[in-house]
Formats: sequence, C-alpha cells, structure tokens
Amino acid sequence: MFSVARPWIFIPNLILALVIGASCDKPTPPASSLAAENDTLKKQNDALLDKVQTLTDELADTASQLAREQALRKELAFAVEEKAALTTAVSAEDLQSGYVLPFEDDKHLSIRSVGEAITKLEPIGISTRSGSHLRSTASAAKLSIPLTATGELSVAALIRPANLEMKGPARIVSISRDAQARNFTLGQEDSRLIVRFRTTTTGDNGTEPALTSPDETLTGKPQAVIFVRRGEKNLLFVDGKLAASVDVPGDLSNWDHSMPLILANELTGDRTWDGDIYKVAFFNKALTDEEAASTSADLLALLETTPKPPATTAPTTQP
Repeated sequence: MFSVARPWIFIPNLILALVIGASCDKPTPPASSLAAENDTLKKQNDALLDKVQTLTDELADTASQLAREQALRKELAFAVEEKAALTTAVSAEDLQSGYVLPFEDDKHLSIRSVGEAITKLEPIGISTRSGSHLRSTASAAKLSIPLTATGELSVAALIRPANLEMKGPARIVSISRDAQARNFTLGQEDSRLIVRFRTTTTGDNGTEPALTSPDETLTGKPQAVIFVRRGEKNLLFVDGKLAASVDVPGDLSNWDHSMPLILANELTGDRTWDGDIYKVAFFNKALTDEEAASTSADLLALLETTPKPPATTAPTTQP
C-alpha cells in the first residue's frame, strides 16, 4: 500500500540547496584585483607618511628658526649692553695703577649686599658671615672687558678667613655665573687657596687646570694674596712670595662678560666664604715678581690702622 508523499517535507531541504548553490556560484575576486587593491592602500599609506614627515620637518625648521631668532635677540641685547658698558667702563689708566673695588656703588659698578651678616670694617673693608655676600647688580662687563684687553691681568686681595675648614672651594672673589661657569675665581679649600681662571683651553669652569697652593698656605691671619696671569702662566703670590704656579695655554677671548662680580659666595649662594675682605684691586697687566712683593707690602701696611678683626667663627660646611 503506497503512502502519499508530503511535498512540504522537502521544501526546507530545497531552500538550503538553493542557498548553498548560490554561494558556490558567487565568483571569487581574481588575485590581480586583490594585488591592485593592496597596492593602492600601500600608496595611500606612503603618501600619508610622507605628509607626516613633511609636517615634522616644517615644525622642526620653525622651532630652529625661533631658537636662532631668540639667540640673535640675546646677542643683540648683550651687544647693546656691552656698548653701554664701555662708555662708563673702568679706564685703562685706573687698571694700570690698580682699580680698587668699591664695597658699594661707584660710577662703574652697582654693588648690593645679600644677607644681613655683613659688617663694615673701619677704616677699610667688610666682614661677611653666614652666607651673606656682595654682588654686582648687573654684569661686570664694565670691569671685565677692559681688564682682559691686554691678555694679561692681576688681582690683589687683602683677606682674613674666619676658619681654615671651608670647602667648595668657598668663593672669596669671583666673576662667575654658577658652580660650573666662570671667568675668574679666587677660593679657599681648607688651608689652601685655589684659583679657577678661564682661557680658551680650560673649559667654562676654568679648572683644566686650576691653580692650587700647598696645604697651610692660609694661616687664619690677614694675608695679601695676588693672582697674576703672565703670558700663558698663572701665578699666585701670598705675602709677597710665590706660593704656586701652573702653565695654562690659551687666551682670554672666550671670557663671558655677561657674568656678575661676587664677593664671599657664588651667585647660586651655595659656596659661602666667611671672613674679612679688606681690599680688592684689579690690574690690566701682569705684575712682576717685584711689583707683587711691593703691592703685598702696601696691602699689609693697611693693617697698621685697621682694627682687630672679629673673632673666628665655626667652620662653614659647603654642600
């Protein structure tokens, strides 16, 4: 006995077959078409990368141009200041005989005190303690430009340290910007004197090489200290006698005349020197050995009318 087929049973299978057949009949894109599409995408990507690089280069050029413009403005401003400084600079004649540094303003330098522990000594000099110091309110160009004009110079000072344990070296007289850049520094390291002096071969800090006196050069009493730049040799005289010397090649053409003058500290305030500074004088010539001896004698003679200095203080520890 035959059963009658139910056609609706086959409908789902028929639909499935049609769908599968349709998907199988869909053509696959040829390999050449895919390659062309990939090539187009690569070109677009390369174009974007080129555009980014171009914009980056333009930005760098703009930044470089701005930096150059800022540098030129700075040079121009300093040139104007330098020209103005020369109109009221210390004269060559004054420097020949020894320009005595004022402990207050004069027509060449504007000096201000920093800190409260500065005492004026009578009849001459100052006493500094606890980081207090003197500095020029602007650059020392009015002094440093004529001072270096001959290529030789001398700096004489009559000093008395408060103790023989200061380090840093502690700055006594300095034309400098910070702990790493200077034209000249007379400093103290325990009982030794150290001079850092910039030439075209010494580096910005004037330490290659520095001039260092032997141990026990300083006694804790008033002493005449004279630095001399003679030819390519640096010399240090203490109380009229040669205490140290070193050969230092180069010239003074790289002195930075934008630096200020500081007494008894660094501009950053972290190289404190405690003591008494009776007199500081600058010469635009190299003193001879005989002149160094006579200048020392003249400095020490000032003590005959100088009151007894303040009592010794505790050592100052430098960072």
